[in-house]
Amino acid sequence: MKKERTKKPFYKKIWVWAIIIIVVIVAANIGGGDDSKESTATKETTKATTQKIKKESSPSKNKTPKKDLPYPETAVQTTLGAGTFSIGDDIKAGRYTIHTNESSGNISSGMCLNEILGADSSIAVNDVVTTFKDGEELQIQGLNNVTFTPKVAGTLPDKPTLTKFNSGTYYVGVDIIEGKYIVSTNDTSGNFNVGLNVNEILGTDASLATNNIQVNLKDGDEIQLAGLNNTTFTPK
Repeated sequence: MKKERTKKPFYKKIWVWAIIIIVVIVAANIGGGDDSKESTATKETTKATTQKIKKESSPSKNKTPKKDLPYPETAVQTTLGAGTFSIGDDIKAGRYTIHTNESSGNISSGMCLNEILGADSSIAVNDVVTTFKDGEELQIQGLNNVTFTPKVAGTLPDKPTLTKFNSGTYYVGVDIIEGKYIVSTNDTSGNFNVGLNVNEILGTDASLATNNIQVNLKDGDEIQLAGLNNTTFTPK
């Protein structure tokens, strides 16, 4: 007797294929998810590396190139008495503020320094700012104790502001920003020079001096003040 084949119900075949399809889809998603994660991680690593390179190669915004100064930065705190001294041997070249607590005496060096130095403001000036160069000679008379303190360049404002100087040598672009100023003093008289452009006797004594002088200062100009304890530069 011939056996008949038993046919599987149709709905069972459908479920088998459905399960196979689901398994394939799930496997594909798992593989794709890993690739996506790897791709995202790679992008993040590349981005971080690029940012690091840019940060290292970009110049810092906070760093300002140092301005070249018109004098050597070799000054050293020094105290001297009366006598004749050699710049470079007895005192280092550089820029100084010169002070004494004594009443008055004479101090001179080169073409830029020739003052009555002292604490008596009626006849002398104090805290004179000057620059010494190697090979120059310094003379001090009538003073037992004169202090030379290195003058350090400060930070300039962004625009002209009211500025006050004692006697001495000053540099536009280092001590005062360039611009137009009215220059005045409460002292009786003294000398005021700016390069070859200004050469005045500045003071309150109208019989021999002028006051409230208008000047236009340019970077690199050198200002010379002599015999004046307090000179004011007021922006115009």
